[in-house]
Amino acid sequence: MRRARFLAFTGMMWLAMALRAWGLDAQSLWRDEVDTVRFATQPLSDLLHMFVVPGHNGVLYYLLMRPWILFFGHVDYALRYSSLLVGLLAIPLTYQVMRAWLGKGPAWLTALLMAVSPYAIWYSQELRMYMCILCLALLATWCWQQALWKGRRGYWIPYVLLLSAGIYMHFLLALLIPTHILLSLLMPEKVRRQWLWWGMAYSFFILPYIPLAWWQKKLLFSPTFRTGHPFVPWPSMVYRLLTVFAVGLHDLRLPSLPKEARLVPLLFAGLAGLFLYPWEKKGRVGKRWRASLMLVLWFLLPVTGLYLISLELPLFTERYLIWTMPAVYGLAGAGVWALRSRRWVMGAAWGTMVVLMLLGVGYQVKFPMKPDMRGAVAYVESHREPDSVVLLHLGYLIHAYTYYAPESRPVLREAPAPGPQGTLEETGEEILRRIGPARDVWYVESESAMWDPKGLVRQWLETHARKVEERSFVGVYVGHWVIESNK
Repeated sequence: MRRARFLAFTGMMWLAMALRAWGLDAQSLWRDEVDTVRFATQPLSDLLHMFVVPGHNGVLYYLLMRPWILFFGHVDYALRYSSLLVGLLAIPLTYQVMRAWLGKGPAWLTALLMAVSPYAIWYSQELRMYMCILCLALLATWCWQQALWKGRRGYWIPYVLLLSAGIYMHFLLALLIPTHILLSLLMPEKVRRQWLWWGMAYSFFILPYIPLAWWQKKLLFSPTFRTGHPFVPWPSMVYRLLTVFAVGLHDLRLPSLPKEARLVPLLFAGLAGLFLYPWEKKGRVGKRWRASLMLVLWFLLPVTGLYLISLELPLFTERYLIWTMPAVYGLAGAGVWALRSRRWVMGAAWGTMVVLMLLGVGYQVKFPMKPDMRGAVAYVESHREPDSVVLLHLGYLIHAYTYYAPESRPVLREAPAPGPQGTLEETGEEILRRIGPARDVWYVESESAMWDPKGLVRQWLETHARKVEERSFVGVYVGHWVIESNK
């Protein structure tokens, strides 16, 4: 039996490895990934100073990535391989956490969902902190289980350290603290047995969170600070999270069915887990209503917390709550396990759910979504004249362009961001001021709609310049223009 389990686990991990390595460097690094390299490789004193600079998030991740980048270099595949390894680690961690909640069988199914999850695979292929956040959340939750559920007081120390580190990896992981507190209150008998240790653990979170709370409060009440995220209602937050957990980031459509049909297998399995799984068996949390409610709250409480924050400052994007994914997969795994006596129902639910996930993985590889700055920069650099300037819109693309063509930094110019109140005349004056005497302009545009909703920059070029050529890449427009008039 042990040999069979070992072989099954090995096979699952090899499958997860293959899915994560498939197309690992097929897409260009996008601007957030370039930021990871840029921040991690800056002078160490500047990097450490970021811990106390308002607005900087994920500084601990950049610090941890620094030796990896310095050792393995700037090859896209090597850079992203760090996330791949962390993504693989999330699978056995998911199994360990869910084994305490569900037992071995459902925990295996939950881990397998994590192995084939298109959303987990996407962020296992991205040079960002999100898979690290997921792993820290799982590790902290496992320590919380050991400390509170099993009375092993020594685990409160790594619990506090791991969750504190996670907050400096991404500040919204702080939402896991009130989530764990509320879940603890569902087990008052366990809290009473070690109320002193429980209280001390949560009081210690105040100290590492003080610097973050200072700059978060400063930005939250700033009349000028904007995140760039639109406001998302609470039901839409839940729907969008469940969608990416079920099929990934692509808008996967099923023929002749509404798009909501993509969620049916995951919701069906989750509801089966909620109402049919025998949670009260020995060795688990105990009391059916309590155990099932805890997994539901693990998913819904952070969503609610982020919604309340967004009422003041919109912040929602699905990846910020990636660490709620194990709770959803746990309920689904429990539901499939509960249906094992009805094999055809179990097979249909499990098979459909996994097939949709694998389709999502295939779509992510076949249809790239990240702006192809690598291809755009290569094209511009192979065609532009030495006296040409490159006008970048949005201007922040200067870092991504410099990453792929560092020698071109002197000819790069940031396009203006006129906003909704800008005018065509003002925009043109600012363009001419920024490009100086140059009249041969390569225009590179990506993700600019938020800062130029009326498209004034390109509109001015079309009005006052002669178009030589244009080309489109994934998420990036490239145009070659010769300005013939200053009017």
